[in-house]
Amino acid sequence: MTQDKKRKSKSMDSSLSLGACVTVDFDSDSGALVPLPETPLKEPKNKKGRNDDGDGDLQSPLATVIITSLKSVINERADILDKGIVEFLTEEFKDVKGKVERVDKRMTTAEKRIGELENKVQDLSRYQRRWNLRLYGLPEQQGENVRQKVLDICEAVIPTFAGKSHEFIDVVHRLGKVRSESALSSGQKPRRDALWKAAKNSPYLAKHHLRFVEDLSPEDREQRNKLWPLVEKARQQGRRAHFVGPKAYIDGKELVLQDMEVTE
Repeated sequence: MTQDKKRKSKSMDSSLSLGACVTVDFDSDSGALVPLPETPLKEPKNKKGRNDDGDGDLQSPLATVIITSLKSVINERADILDKGIVEFLTEEFKDVKGKVERVDKRMTTAEKRIGELENKVQDLSRYQRRWNLRLYGLPEQQGENVRQKVLDICEAVIPTFAGKSHEFIDVVHRLGKVRSESALSSGQKPRRDALWKAAKNSPYLAKHHLRFVEDLSPEDREQRNKLWPLVEKARQQGRRAHFVGPKAYIDGKELVLQDMEVTE
């Protein structure tokens, strides 16, 4: 028995460590475990987090100085950047403004020039149309000789033109979609004016529902249409009112479009 206990004691350590806290001793005589004094354990060190109160790295005077310096540098750089942007935008604005002013001047000059050219074109068109007359109310017929028809009408209006109208009437052609409008061009302005004057009170034209009118440009015709109400009103009042080209005259005084607003 004693040998068995000795074998057990040899096979086991005289002291055993249970866990990390309690140490026991094995009594070979009694076979009991005798507790030894408790060994104090060292507490593990807590890892310091970034937000722990114990971390004073970011709160240290050096960190404060660094942060303040960085803020100052950033603000200074931002001010310089803002100033540069403002100066750049100011220069760009001045440049664009100068270009706009130059373009505006060129546009004004171009508009003036275009207006002058339009007036010249209208004057040339008026001059050319002064040699022409338009005839309304002559229906178109298939296979007709419109030139001969117009020559016969002109000789009926002014009998002294009989057999001679072909000498001063150069061109006759149809106008418009309805094709009841004709135009004639005379190579002799005095005879054209004589025909135009005689046509105003011609019994022949009134009987056949025909009428001669001046060959006006679209612009002159539009202006006449605007002035016509005043001319018609003046005629109803017994006043002398007539047109000369696009212009209207009442009692020898030229009428302008502004007079319509004053009258109204």
